[in-house]
Amino acid sequence: MPAEERPLPDVVNFDYLKSNQFRVVHADGAFFALTPQGGLTVAFFAERQPIPRRITHKVNMDGSVGEEIAEQRVVRDAMIRDTEVAVTMTAETAKRIKETLEGILKKLDEIKSKGSEEIK
Repeated sequence: MPAEERPLPDVVNFDYLKSNQFRVVHADGAFFALTPQGGLTVAFFAERQPIPRRITHKVNMDGSVGEEIAEQRVVRDAMIRDTEVAVTMTAETAKRIKETLEGILKKLDEIKSKGSEEIK
C-alpha cells in the first residue's frame, strides 16, 4: 500500500537516550544571543566567588607550609560566571520551550499555593 494511503497512527512513542556526553549542570542564569541564521543561543552559567589566582604562605622552620600572607593574595576583582553549556536552537524551538516552561511554572505555582493553604 502506498504511503499516502496508509492511515496515520493514533500515537507515536519517543525514547530518550543519553549520549556519552550527557551530564547535569546547575544554572543560576543564562546569556541570550541571536545567531546569524536567525536562531537563538542560550549559554547557561553558574555564579560563584572567584578562586584566588595565587596565594602565598610562609615556610615554617621545619619546611612545612605555614600561615597564608593574606595581603599577597591575588584574586580577580569580579564575580565568576562559569559557562558550561550553550544551546543553539531555532526561534520555533525556543517558542515551544517557552510555552512548556510557562506550563510547568504554572503547575509549580499551583502546587506551592496548595501547600501554603495546608499550612494555614
